[in-house]
Amino acid sequence: MLKMALSSYHPLKGEEEAPPLFCPKSSIERDFPPLTTEARIQLRQRKHEILGKYMAAQKLKEKKKENKEKDKAKEDDSKDKKEEKKNDEDFRS
Repeated sequence: MLKMALSSYHPLKGEEEAPPLFCPKSSIERDFPPLTTEARIQLRQRKHEILGKYMAAQKLKEKKKENKEKDKAKEDDSKDKKEEKKNDEDFRS
């Protein structure tokens, strides 16, 4: 039915002929045959390894960022305390 529809198609003037919808063996299929079950399993395992490393790196990055924020907050608190002590001493004298 599809072949009949394609064979009855006549392009209008100035219009190029439609490319075929189905190629029996494309160059990709010829150059890269379908994967075996074992190859699929290996690819899946490799994908999970890479994703695991990526997620671990992201967690580490977030943890470092949180630690930096905590350190900065501690420094700000210590500066505020020093200033308060200095102001108290100035006020007392």
